[in-house]
Amino acid sequence: MPREGVAPGLRLGSATLLAAVGSGSSGRVWAARRDDGSLVAVKTLLSHLSDVTDVKRAFDDLMDRLAGVRDPHLCAVLESGIDEEILYVTSEWVDGESAHRLLSPDDVPHAMGGIAAARIVADAAAGVHTLHEETAARTGAELVHGDLSARNLLVGADGRSRVADLGVSAALALAAVSTETQPPLSPEIVLGLGLDRRTDVFGLGCVLYELSTGVHPLAGLKESAAYEALRTGGVPPPSRHVAGYPPELEAIVLQALAFEPSERLRSAAALRDALTAWLERASPSLGQQEVAGLVRTRAKKRMETRRARIDSARAVWGGEGDGKNPSRVGPASGLRPVQPEIDLLNPPIPGPAPVPVVPMPRARPSVAPAASTKRRRGSDGRRFALGVLVGFVLFLAVAIAVFVAARSFGLGPAPEHPAPALTAPSP
Repeated sequence: MPREGVAPGLRLGSATLLAAVGSGSSGRVWAARRDDGSLVAVKTLLSHLSDVTDVKRAFDDLMDRLAGVRDPHLCAVLESGIDEEILYVTSEWVDGESAHRLLSPDDVPHAMGGIAAARIVADAAAGVHTLHEETAARTGAELVHGDLSARNLLVGADGRSRVADLGVSAALALAAVSTETQPPLSPEIVLGLGLDRRTDVFGLGCVLYELSTGVHPLAGLKESAAYEALRTGGVPPPSRHVAGYPPELEAIVLQALAFEPSERLRSAAALRDALTAWLERASPSLGQQEVAGLVRTRAKKRMETRRARIDSARAVWGGEGDGKNPSRVGPASGLRPVQPEIDLLNPPIPGPAPVPVVPMPRARPSVAPAASTKRRRGSDGRRFALGVLVGFVLFLAVAIAVFVAARSFGLGPAPEHPAPALTAPSP
């Protein structure tokens, strides 16, 4: 039987879920604790995807192809499996933020400039090249990420970029499952054509364009419109959005985003080399330390909040879960369960135990705020006076009752009688 749901305390493989930290078109991402105490990221696929047999088979194949693939700029896949109908992928934890969040720390895009964007994307391109090369060496064909976006590019507090969600899009594509990625990523994806490493070059080009201008090159376009725009004229040049945009960097971006794969940079390594060469001329001193400073500036508060929430969750779910019921912890932990959901975007507010919600009658048409306030104040004064009156009456009634009781039991003062006269006895 499938489990009732995915919640903190649920054990999947060697990890216990702690807190939800993100969600996407294919599932949800959790911070989780492994048996050795290390923190990892666990992605659980949406329930309707977990029920697809082909998806399970595709993920088994995916894990075989990713086994042993390691690079400083990739979030290493550590484990995957199906646990009572829940399909999950466990990968390396990154203490940082997605490039999407760095671009929009307050939900409003703020371009980070061409130099910082080029440094971040150059590092990511190095990781993508390793993904292509190592999977091609193992299986004879490179594994295409297929869903490279600012949301799947994580930038750590150490300033190092890492590509996440390795192969998830590819596995879903193999199983013929659509997840409606928006905006669309490349013409060959829109047309349903064969993908190769140049598809990921296009995806990296989109990220570079978005980070350096604050605008996605295909923003607001549906698949058909995006395809037509790319075919007829390509994307608008970045300099249309940012005055003084570096011409050399613009040429690299536009070549990565060419409509025809044959006109793009031939590989992620070629993109990395082009960006690195430009950075050496434009800003040779900018490295990971400077990118780490950008992360601190744009994401410090959010990261501190996430760390505190995860630490709180670890205090509760740090013990080994019982592996069956997500609302219980292991018998040795001695801890009481918490609410079954900890969402870092909308953290719970501590308070008293929940009470049943009683539907309130529909309110009458509203009146002016001032009149409503006066009416409430008058009502409060009348209630106070009535309370004082009732209290006095109760006090008086109690006093009378005590007095009557005292008289009945002879506890009152003795009645006054005249003292008998003292007379001498008669002779």
